[in-house]
Amino acid sequence: MKKVIGLIVLAVMVILPFNVNAAVALEQSCGEDVELAQPDGQYTHSKTCKIVVNVTGNSTLNKYGITASYDTSIIKVQDVQTNNPWSLTTNTATSTGAAITWTPSSAISNNKSEVATVVFYINKSDPTKNCDINFTQCFDENGTFICNEPKTPTCKIENGKYYGKNGTEVTEEVYNKECLSNPQTGNFIPYIVVITGAILAISVFTISRKNNKLYKI
Repeated sequence: MKKVIGLIVLAVMVILPFNVNAAVALEQSCGEDVELAQPDGQYTHSKTCKIVVNVTGNSTLNKYGITASYDTSIIKVQDVQTNNPWSLTTNTATSTGAAITWTPSSAISNNKSEVATVVFYINKSDPTKNCDINFTQCFDENGTFICNEPKTPTCKIENGKYYGKNGTEVTEEVYNKECLSNPQTGNFIPYIVVITGAILAISVFTISRKNNKLYKI
């Protein structure tokens, strides 16, 4: 019996280091629209947005990107002011907005990092036009880094409000459950190890009990 307990404890010790939550979360905040002192062609206002990435758990970030989705007929990216230790990699206009990527001078882990400030120019001459700008980070549902066409924004914190995996506003508790409790790096090995270890421990315990009964007979 002592040997069985020892094996179970060993299995738990092996599993625990892998059972660490990992998350890469986008946090951004945008200021109010400001009227330009000197309008730039058709553009009459500017909006400044701060981009922050929060890396937790066992995630390691070697590159980062966002997509900004907006009405391209009235909004454009005017400037990207990057913060250390980040360097701007791409700033590409798309049919539905923009795709912007950065690379850090060294890998980011277990840290909240201010990536950049993005300045948008907006034409607000037509009040019927939608001037909203939506952000999402460039990771697909498997945690693979991508930065293509903007899609429905998911898992973000904007102006103190929380948005879950479906892009809808949720409570902080729901946000933490949906966005921070599961790896977003595509690494599903921890779950496999946990399940395999549990099955192994149960199997060893069951076989050992059967052997003990045979010995008693």
